[in-house]
Amino acid sequence: MKFYRFCINIIDDLLVFLLNCRFSIVLKIGQYKKKHNIAVLDSSRETSLLNRLSKKEKYPNMIKSIWLSILDFSKNLQK
Repeated sequence: MKFYRFCINIIDDLLVFLLNCRFSIVLKIGQYKKKHNIAVLDSSRETSLLNRLSKKEKYPNMIKSIWLSILDFSKNLQK
């Protein structure tokens, strides 16, 4: 049991690290969009992303739910 919890902790730390990396890039994209007067929301990009990720997962509804939260946070960062 301890080993599994250790593994989960490592995965959680990696997820946080990767999300921080993603959000750093999101901020740069937001700056670019502001500079070039581009709308924050790109619904076709979101749909494409959700479809692509859902195909890779055996729990597509879970992935969609998680990614919708990530995308919402990303859009708020860009504003």
